[in-house]
Amino acid sequence: MCAVVRLLASLLSLFAAAAAADTRVGKHRALTHEWHCDNGRVVLINFHPRRPQEDAWLTYLGNRVPVTRQAAGAGIAYVSADGRVRWFERGEEGSLQFGGLLDAPLPCQRRTNR
Repeated sequence: MCAVVRLLASLLSLFAAAAAADTRVGKHRALTHEWHCDNGRVVLINFHPRRPQEDAWLTYLGNRVPVTRQAAGAGIAYVSADGRVRWFERGEEGSLQFGGLLDAPLPCQRRTNR
């Protein structure tokens, strides 16, 4: 009976370790950053941290657009293939340009959990 209990305890320990490894954000799956903008709306940026050459996705007002990461000096920029959507972030500050939806660049701040 003791051997069975030890075996079950070992299996539970292995399952717990596997579950913890899978929940490490960003190691094997995409991340989503949430940005709160001055107009009360939210911008979501979804990307895979280990695959910067792949498209990221920007979502604003229900519009989900593939964007490509580009060099941007001291920050990170993402631009859609047609150039209508441009996102720039530096630290906790971001700015969205969205042709057809916004008349001017929209300032945003990264949502932080405190």
